[in-house]
Amino acid sequence: MLLMLLSAVEVVSFNIRYDNPSDGKNAWVHRKDTVETYLAQSRADFIGLQEVLPSQLADLKPKLSDYNLISRTREAEEGKGESAPLLYRQDRWRVDDSHHGTMWLSTKPNKPGSKSWDSSLPRICTWGRFERIGKGEPKAVWVMNTHFDHRGSTARLKSARLIRQKVEQRPKDMGHEPVIVLGDLNTTPGTPPILTLGMADALRESESGTWNGWDAENQSGRRIDFILTRELDVISGKVDFVQTGEGRPASDHWPVRAVLRTPRRRF
Repeated sequence: MLLMLLSAVEVVSFNIRYDNPSDGKNAWVHRKDTVETYLAQSRADFIGLQEVLPSQLADLKPKLSDYNLISRTREAEEGKGESAPLLYRQDRWRVDDSHHGTMWLSTKPNKPGSKSWDSSLPRICTWGRFERIGKGEPKAVWVMNTHFDHRGSTARLKSARLIRQKVEQRPKDMGHEPVIVLGDLNTTPGTPPILTLGMADALRESESGTWNGWDAENQSGRRIDFILTRELDVISGKVDFVQTGEGRPASDHWPVRAVLRTPRRRF
């Protein structure tokens, strides 16, 4: 008998660009409503955000009341600098209290604010194991949200190795559970960091880019934002060209979205 497990997992990754008043007409104050609306209307199970300052997170939280989150800023002093929040639908998922946190992408991953190799800034991975509430598959999933360095090629490769190591070192009884990696990886498909992660690329068939440089017509630039997965089938993956009412991009990155599903199994 062929059993088709239909429960989908919908995910979004979005580098929302940090709140920089020098961005002028593209500053956060002019686009935050668009970002909030897009995220709320996505109804995604999991949302990974990058370049989020505490003030931006404070703006987003009231509009995303269906979500809980895991978040820690990347600097040594908690509450200072950017974070990579991992949001999850609290009516669909609960976080495993024993398996979640923030990892610094360095030789000292448990040391807040640490950086290594040729990284220009501290970089982090926010991660958690989530258990489904109610019926459906998968029963549990590991989700990781990250932002690789924009300058250090060695740092990007080492960061990919750290994340892969984190996946491979899960408890044995959880090693079969699906994994999703979200993030701005500051590299393109087929490069060593992506190959090192060794996961399926949900946007492999997409011809769209994700870096737009504030140009609304730039929809085929470099694709540096990813949704990667292991032990889940990709049903769909796409880039969303989200613009403000004035026709400007909602960020200097386009968000990416995917629908994933537990593979069909034959019994």
